[in-house]
Amino acid sequence: MEANAGNVLKISERRIRMEIYEREVLSVSAGKTIEFIEKYNIHAFPNNKYHNYKKFKFITFRRNKDLSKGYTGGEMENLYKVVDSTLILNPFMDDYNYIVRDKFTSSHSEYIDRLLGYIDHRLHKGEFEKKEPFKFYVLSETERIRTVSQASTCKDRYPRICVL
Repeated sequence: MEANAGNVLKISERRIRMEIYEREVLSVSAGKTIEFIEKYNIHAFPNNKYHNYKKFKFITFRRNKDLSKGYTGGEMENLYKVVDSTLILNPFMDDYNYIVRDKFTSSHSEYIDRLLGYIDHRLHKGEFEKKEPFKFYVLSETERIRTVSQASTCKDRYPRICVL
């Protein structure tokens, strides 16, 4: 009987941990910006009341493969770990390059090229939809979960996701 009680406790602990984990994930429709997200491992959205999300540790982007439906909805392909979310700036300001360099030179200089590349590329393509401050999320280049349909090398027992 005691062994059974221990198993119930372990199962309950797993459920609690999974519920906490699920609350730490934000899922957003990526639209056309998926190209920039995948290239730079950076994401940004307007820093306004419409994008005021609870804190999250992981983010996933949904891509709708049926473009006749537009860029809403879609399937999750990757779950990214967010490693920094402290940069807020207006990419249309002339000094955004200086702001990025000043913020990360002493702490995380490896983010600078990725952030500036993302901003420049997205500006060039006209994909910053508003001339207002954006919040930038630096995504881990190594800590990511990919869906099995995207990860042909997955040897995990569970068919939905595998850790890279």
